[in-house]
Amino acid sequence: MLTTTGKAFSKRYFNEWWREDADKVGAADLNFHDNRGTAATMLAEAGATAPEIAEAMTWTVDKAQKMLDSYLARNGTLARHAYEKLERHRDKTAASGKDK
Repeated sequence: MLTTTGKAFSKRYFNEWWREDADKVGAADLNFHDNRGTAATMLAEAGATAPEIAEAMTWTVDKAQKMLDSYLARNGTLARHAYEKLERHRDKTAASGKDK
């Protein structure tokens, strides 16, 4: 998105624009940086690891993990993914005869 003059938004101007829109939709408790936390959450829910998220967001792995700890919704998505991985592992192990 560009300004009316065709230039990139400055951080300050974009944040002001974001604040106006967030207030209009009743999201006064959110700030612009919450977008990155939301993106990290979506990546995690899609199965990305903390190192992968760190690379995508240009964060350290520690920061990615801290952000996930702060933003990750506890809605069961990751638990479901974990159980699906366990089932795939069990199926693969059983199919290879290593389950003895």
